[in-house]
Order: sequence, then C-alpha cells, then structure tokens
Amino acid sequence: MANKSALNLEPVETKKASVAIFEQIRDKIVSGELKPGDLLPSERQMTEMLQRSRPTIREALRMLEQSGFIKTTIGTAGPVVQEYKLSNLSVPMENILKINEVTDYEVYEYRKECERFVAAWAALRRTKEDIEKMRIIIEESKRCVDEKRYLDILDLDLRFHEAIYEASHNKVAGILNSITHDITENSIEKILVNAEEKERSAFVKKIVKAHTAIFDAIKEKDEKAAKSAITSHLESFNKDYKKVL
Repeated sequence: MANKSALNLEPVETKKASVAIFEQIRDKIVSGELKPGDLLPSERQMTEMLQRSRPTIREALRMLEQSGFIKTTIGTAGPVVQEYKLSNLSVPMENILKINEVTDYEVYEYRKECERFVAAWAALRRTKEDIEKMRIIIEESKRCVDEKRYLDILDLDLRFHEAIYEASHNKVAGILNSITHDITENSIEKILVNAEEKERSAFVKKIVKAHTAIFDAIKEKDEKAAKSAITSHLESFNKDYKKVL
C-alpha cells in the first residue's frame, strides 16, 4: 500500500514552469526526501499548491514518469514515487553528470561529433512516419517565429533533435540523447532569457532555418548533407551561447 504524502511544494515563478516543477520534485526524490512508495499529491492539490494550471502540472508529471521517477496508476489518489532500476539508466546517469559538474561545452563537444552520425543514420533509415513527425515540428516552429513566440522554440528544438534520434533507429543513441536532455535545454534557455529581443529573434530564426536544412537532407536521404547541416547548426549554436555567458 502506498504511503500518504506529506510533501510540501512551493509555487514556481518561471516562464517554463513545468520544467521547474519537474526539477523540484526530482531533486526531492534524488535527495531521499521522497522515497519509493511515497504518494505525490493529486493534480488538483498540486494545482493549488503550485499555483499553476493542470496542463502545466500534467506536463511536469509526464516528464517525471518518462524519466522513471514516478508511476501513475488508475485508482490511486496520486502518482507514486518509483524505485530506481538498472533498466532506466538515464536517471542515474543524468545525476552523475550533475554531480560531476559536466560543463555545457563538454556536452556540446560530445553532441557535435555524435549527432553527425545520428543525422546520417536518420537520412539512411528514416520512415515516412519519421519525416511526418519532423515536418510537423518544423511547421510549428515557423509559426512560433511568425507569432514571435520565441520561448516556445525551447521545447520544439528538443523535440526536433529527439525526432532525429528516433529516425536513426538506434536505441543506444536515443538513450544517450535523453541523458544530456536537461543540460541541452538549460543552454538554450539561457540564450532565450538573456539575449535582447532582437538577438532572441535572430537566434530563433537561425534555429528554424538550420532545422529546415537538416530536415530537407534527411528527407532526401542525403547522408553527407545531413552531417554537414547538423554540424553547422551546432557550431552556430555554440557561438551564440558564448555571447550570452
């Protein structure tokens, strides 16, 4: 039987509330404050506690469940904290990266070399479903530019790169990508938050243009062009990131 929760969460003041909620609960689990079998508050209780909408709460819970921290079961009053398992390597590995203070540049250096081959595999192995998924993300990204919803590009960028990994049909590559997910997200967020409006606009447009080039190469099954496009994209991103440090 699941233990009742005595968890006390604090309201989040951030433009990316779901991520902050995810991190707040994750840190309580990692620190041992929340233990396997502990019951989290219900969605309604979290909505009141955190002063955020249900969709935001659900997104945070989705990230926690996908990361293996919690499990939502029909018939329980709320999500239950899960025990760590060897099958879910992304959770302990992500914490090892944080504990060892892996730098943003080290992640960039790794991604630059790794994603060249992932993009090439995607060009060779992509399915119609993979192409359609990337196309939808590209179209939504273009709408973000037109409507000046620049902060929304954060999630779309991560979804696009995730789609490339999925199109590579290499499970190991997908697992390694999920491990560096949070560090990559934080790097993009720093640029979006710290840059001036004009620079933010230019940055987002550059991302969409780069993603479109990568998408076109993968769609055309052009392995060499896919490698070149993603390398240029990551090199450009690293230069922009250095400007706001």
